Amino acid sequence: MPFDQLGDFITPSELFYIRSHFAVPELNVGSYRLSLRGAVRRELSLSYADIRAMPSRSCIARWNAPATAAYSWCRRRRAPSGN
Repeated sequence: MPFDQLGDFITPSELFYIRSHFAVPELNVGSYRLSLRGAVRRELSLSYADIRAMPSRSCIARWNAPATAAYSWCRRRRAPSGN
């Protein structure tokens, strides 16, 4: 982590570490649809353009535990009993 680029306790998105065990999915923006169905008041189907046209919103959640503690806690929560 380039600490000289940090000016606050909030890590900018472009410097945030993302761990993924899967490939990044390919998205055809012309045919993509996000559908909300089931236990909802109103079913909804949005195109990629519909989603991009929505206003963006940022939300910052603060956690007082070190990130490694949070990660290990999450892994333990998902682990089968006995592990």
